[in-house]
Amino acid sequence: MATVKKDSQIIILLICSLLSILSSSIVSAEKPISVKLSQSSQQVWQRQQVLITLEVVTDDPFSRLEVDIFSQNGFSVTAFDLQRIESNKHTTLTIKWAVFPFIAGKQALKLPRVRYRPNSGRMQTLALKALPLNVRRLPLYVPPTMPVGKISLKNSWEKGWLVITHNLLEWQVTVKGKGVAKQFMPPLSRQLESTDAIEILPLQKSDKTIKTVTDLTHQRHYIIPLKVRSNGFVNLPKIEIQYFEPISGKLAKTHLSPPFVIALNRWLLGFIFLLFVALLSVFLFMLVTKIKHVFNKQKKQKQAIRQLSQATNYQQIRAALNQYALVKGWGENVALKTLPMLKAQGGVTSVLLEETINKLLAIQFSQKSSGVEIIEIKNDLLQCLR
Repeated sequence: MATVKKDSQIIILLICSLLSILSSSIVSAEKPISVKLSQSSQQVWQRQQVLITLEVVTDDPFSRLEVDIFSQNGFSVTAFDLQRIESNKHTTLTIKWAVFPFIAGKQALKLPRVRYRPNSGRMQTLALKALPLNVRRLPLYVPPTMPVGKISLKNSWEKGWLVITHNLLEWQVTVKGKGVAKQFMPPLSRQLESTDAIEILPLQKSDKTIKTVTDLTHQRHYIIPLKVRSNGFVNLPKIEIQYFEPISGKLAKTHLSPPFVIALNRWLLGFIFLLFVALLSVFLFMLVTKIKHVFNKQKKQKQAIRQLSQATNYQQIRAALNQYALVKGWGENVALKTLPMLKAQGGVTSVLLEETINKLLAIQFSQKSSGVEIIEIKNDLLQCLR
């Protein structure tokens, strides 16, 4: 009996040894991981965004993180999607949270349970320490509903600068709150009220969350239906938003410049259109008339030059010069002596033209003028008048 008992003890010891060896081999097979936890700032204002980042670097490309919901009293938390980046045989798993503290004083952020699940091996629960956070109280002049962060405005008007009264129109306005908690996004309804000139209809709005590497931005898009009731310039509501800028610790203000719009009723618009068509027709008629006059003048001037080029005596040259003067508007039977001054029109008188006119006057009553001399005078005149 003693021998059997001793054998049983030996078997139990062997089994325990095997289990210990097997457990050690499993643990040694688990791949090591690197855990890094960071926060964008340890001291912030109330309602100011804090970005918390958890990075897990592993050699297991098929590993993943299981994250519980992050919820803590006195804070508004928005979780980012899990990011996976593979490089240099390492895999980086990143999870982020945008946290907005509401209570002033020294706080401790207790992160949710995060479990690392490898492709093979046992799951690990990451040991994450609480993060200290010193929350500064907002100044007394900051209202409880004022956004903390940065607000920007943008608008879109697709109907053009001229619209018809009593037609349904749409004005689109986008409000972006960079680092602003969703519940503190500023409403526009109080600034969009109907007047005697404009009727504002019920607004349509849609929210969107934009998550980037550095921050969280909430965007609110408004579609504002409206009708203009009277003719003239349309004074769309002026939108202005005040916010607390946490970096400078001061109040800031942004405003939206409304588009330039003129409204007219259909009858007035039709009358203006007809008046415009009439004025355009008169302008085109005058323009065509002017162009025809210019072309006719150029045509007659060419005819006068052609007549001069075909002249063979004094009388024909004189007739061609008279025709040229009429085309230029210098009058009929203009004195030959005045031609150089008229041709110059306030500029420098051509010396060649003066000499040629003097030669022409010299042969006016001469009976001995030769054909060669006439041709020279004609050519010089053509050179000066073309």
